[in-house]
Amino acid sequence: MDNDFLYLNIRLFIFNFFIAIALAKLEIEIEGKYGWAEKLPTWRLKNKWTKLFWGEQPYTGYHFWLLIVLLLFYIFPMLLIPKVGHSLVNFSLRDISFLA
Repeated sequence: MDNDFLYLNIRLFIFNFFIAIALAKLEIEIEGKYGWAEKLPTWRLKNKWTKLFWGEQPYTGYHFWLLIVLLLFYIFPMLLIPKVGHSLVNFSLRDISFLA
């Protein structure tokens, strides 16, 4: 493995780590003591599909947009990297689909 590629992966990991901490703190500030967007003025969807993925909790607009932001934070920096960025995105999307 090339040293530049290793340093790039380390930098991306650190970037994602701090983004994760910041978003976790933001979510704590937004939701407060009420979890799962209980008191937020947002849409809620609850059916057999949401029950499959989210359990008894409804799927909310807040969680939908948070997921979009997380995916953008995770994928966008890789697109900026010349030559290896697109292969990293493909690899990352493969990881995400495996976890789902």
